[in-house]
Amino acid sequence: MAIPTAEEYRIEQLTPSHYPLLQKLFRRVYNTRVSPEDLEKRFDTSLFGKNVVGFIAIHNNSGEPASYYGVFPMNVQIENKIVSIGQSGDLMTDQKHRNKNLFIQLAELTHIACKYEGMKVIISQPNKKSLHGFVNKLGFKPIDEIIRWDLKLGMKTVPLSKLVSTNKTFKKSYLPYAKRVLKKYIVGTPALFNNPLEISIGKVQRDNAYISYKSSEDRFFIKIENVMLWIRLTDVFWIGDFDNYDSINSVVIKKIKRLAFLLGYNTISFNMNASITLPDPLKIFKQYSSQPSCFLYIDETLNDTNIILAAADSDTW
Repeated sequence: MAIPTAEEYRIEQLTPSHYPLLQKLFRRVYNTRVSPEDLEKRFDTSLFGKNVVGFIAIHNNSGEPASYYGVFPMNVQIENKIVSIGQSGDLMTDQKHRNKNLFIQLAELTHIACKYEGMKVIISQPNKKSLHGFVNKLGFKPIDEIIRWDLKLGMKTVPLSKLVSTNKTFKKSYLPYAKRVLKKYIVGTPALFNNPLEISIGKVQRDNAYISYKSSEDRFFIKIENVMLWIRLTDVFWIGDFDNYDSINSVVIKKIKRLAFLLGYNTISFNMNASITLPDPLKIFKQYSSQPSCFLYIDETLNDTNIILAAADSDTW
């Protein structure tokens, strides 16, 4: 569906036919090459019963992509009810096409379409540059902050992780090695991996559909002592979440550090809401960064609802 805008651009609702244009935007905005296969997997959210909702602006004269705004559907448990929400992600504007109000136009159209699709809330973690636009122009409300917590190894290891994140050829040979290191810890995929904290705010429904959508060759479920972790091996040893915070102790932390060392990681990371107090054993992690957790309440009965957002709940994890 094409929507008329200024003569310089046309705006269209995202379909698979636009994926080659998104590839160009990823390369120009983030200097990232995304394969057609990875892009198709990322945008195939049919397991949730809803498609990614997004709009793309195309420069009329050149036919080149100028800007994109999209929302990934997900389900959240709020007060014992499963609610459909959206998470904004892959927000991109080519530098040549900035200051044309494209971002706001695309966002407003996307949010209208999200309401039509039955989403009740849109969540976003904007950076400092875009926070003003989200809050003052799009009506988002900052509710919380999401903290990235890092633990640096005292004894440094060979940084294999840097080669993994920059060299696809090396990654193919590295993953079999990683599986050997993790062999006695890897466990079967659970049917459900919701955050276990006993607090009265929303939680992403990490059911079989969610886990299948997130599955990849660099993600593993492992069990250390009585704690199951969902991890991802990227530029850091990234913990998506734990299934049992009460059982995290110094022995568990020591074994996590040992695995990270053997796998070539000097940094272990996880994400958690600033409003949630960390269990004592996790307080050895230090804050690396933070981003505001902002909410747009399409359904006003959910106003001020907060949601736990661990790393596994991020569109970039």
